[in-house]
Amino acid sequence: HSILKYSGNTTNLMDHIRRKHSDVSVSSSGGPLEVEEKKEPSKQSSFSFFTKKPLPPNSDRAKEISSAILGFIVKDLRPFSVVENEGFKNLIHVLEERYKIPSRQFFRDRSLGELYDKVKEKVKTSLSAAEAVALTTDGWTSRATESYLTITSSHIDEAWKLKSYILQVKIIERG
Repeated sequence: HSILKYSGNTTNLMDHIRRKHSDVSVSSSGGPLEVEEKKEPSKQSSFSFFTKKPLPPNSDRAKEISSAILGFIVKDLRPFSVVENEGFKNLIHVLEERYKIPSRQFFRDRSLGELYDKVKEKVKTSLSAAEAVALTTDGWTSRATESYLTITSSHIDEAWKLKSYILQVKIIERG
C-alpha cells in the first residue's frame, strides 16, 4: 500500500522488494518481473496479494476436504480438537494451502450430524433390502466399570457380502 517511483522499468520495484521484503524472491531474465515467496516454514509473506485466493467454504473442493477430515476424525476415533493442532494445520496447509480449516464446533455440531443422517439412511436402505436379518446382543463392561448392551444386525446383501451394523449401544444403569 505504498506509492513507488516509476520510470518505465521494473528496476525500482525490484530494488525495493530486495531491500524491504527479504521473504520474497525477485528475478527478471529479460522478460516480465517474477516474484515468489521464499519457502520458509514459519515466515508469512508481506506480499499477500501474490498468494492464491482462499477456497470458498461451499466449493466442491472445500466440501471434499472437510468430509475427508471428518472421516479421519470418526474412523480413527480422534477428538474434534485435532483440527486445532499445529501439526494437523500444517499438514492440511501443505496439501491445500487455499483451504481454511473449519472450527471443531463445525465438525461436532454440523458435519457429524449430516454424516449421521447419511449413514442412518444407508443402513435403513441396506436392512430393508435384506431377505433376512440376524440380531445379536452383547453385554460388556468398560475399563471404567460401566456396563453396556450393544445390539448388532447382520445380513448377506445382493452381492453375497456380509453386512453388519451396530444399531444401538446403551449404558446399563445399576440400580
